[in-house]
Parts: sequence; C-alpha cells; structure tokens
Amino acid sequence: IEATVMEGNFRSERVLQRSGFVREATLRDYKLVRGAFRDFSLWSLLATGEANNLARVWDLATRTQVAILPHEARVKAVAFSKDGSRLVTGGSERGVRIWKVGDWKDSTRFDQKWTVTGVAFSADGTRVAASDEGGQVVVWDLGTGKPALTMKLAKGQANCLAQSADGTLLAAGSTTGAVSIFAAGDGALQQTFAGNDQ
Repeated sequence: IEATVMEGNFRSERVLQRSGFVREATLRDYKLVRGAFRDFSLWSLLATGEANNLARVWDLATRTQVAILPHEARVKAVAFSKDGSRLVTGGSERGVRIWKVGDWKDSTRFDQKWTVTGVAFSADGTRVAASDEGGQVVVWDLGTGKPALTMKLAKGQANCLAQSADGTLLAAGSTTGAVSIFAAGDGALQQTFAGNDQ
C-alpha cells in the first residue's frame, strides 16, 4: 500500500511512521494545492500471505519485517484498505480477519464456509469482499458484522478477487479461467468473460 503526504504535514508523517510505513521518496511538484504545485512524500508497506500460517508486513525500503501476523491455517489473500489503516487477510481457516495497521491486532473476524481465496476492501472502507473455494463472493458489512451480499459464480471455484479503482465493480476469477464482473453495490452480475474450458 502507498500513501502520499504533502511536505510539511508532520502530524500525518508521524501517524504513518507509528503505523510502520516507510518514506520511500519525495515527489516534486506532485499535486496542485491552493493554486501552486507542492512536493509530497511517498510512504509504503507490503503484506504477504504464506503457507506456514502467517501473514507478514514488510518495509520495502529496508526489506525488513514490520509485523508477523499468526493465523490458524494457510494465508491465501491479503489486501490493505484504501486509506491504509487496515489490512484484511483470508485463507484456509475459512474466514477473514481485519487487522489495524500499526498495532497489528485483529479487531474483526468473519467466518465463511469455504477456504478464502481473495479479499478486497470497498472504496469507502465500510465493506470487505471475500471470494472462496465454494464459488461465491461474500461482501461483509463492517458496521453490522453480517453479509451484505452473496454472489455465486456460474461454474468453478473462485480463486482470486479484485475491486475496480472506483469501487463500483468486483471481479472474481474462477478455476475454469472465467472472470465474473459484479456490481459492488447490489451484487448484480454485469458480465462474464469465458475461461479456457469454453
């Protein structure tokens, strides 16, 4: 995950430092603010899921670990929220966990029937989507703790998940090679791209 902060915004820089983010670069004349181009600093973190029941968070600049997040089974999917304040993980423990960036405590867990293969936060951070080996995508409402939507693939297990940059679409890849595109708001199937068995 990457974050940009306008030069001189020391309060925001301290928050990022406490959360484990590392300053990567200075972006000269990066953004127009109040009629003038301003310099911004670029901060980043990387998360990985592993077969040894761990998720790890890495400092890209020094290539060192920031956090080790233990799980009960293999971790197959990780994703940061758009604002970088939370990390969602999922995998063979058949559910998702939401971790607070910085203190790395898992504050929320949602159970699913099948192994989780992909995860994504909604653009506004109020929902988490999780694809699974049962061929479905469950969208969890973080406010209520309940599923807001459940979408079913036509065929095969879901093996990956991504959300569009504007947050309006979810794309779920299938073990058949097909990709199903769903509306993130209501779960309606928008389009399916055929896989290699069709």
